Amino acid sequence: IVLKDVPVNKVNKLMYEIQIQRHYKLLGLFKAKAENKVQVDAESGNVIQTKKPWWAFLASEQKD
Repeated sequence: IVLKDVPVNKVNKLMYEIQIQRHYKLLGLFKAKAENKVQVDAESGNVIQTKKPWWAFLASEQKD
């Protein structure tokens, strides 16, 4: 977890950036690991942005 000062609409905001390693099953056949990034507003705790790999729409997340 990293606290960053990120410009949003010409105003700087403090946000936490969290990197999570997730396990996926690609096309229901292949196992894959990927890193997801989530940005959370430090003041309100709301999730601002979630970044997944481009192929995430072809995969399902496995429960850890």
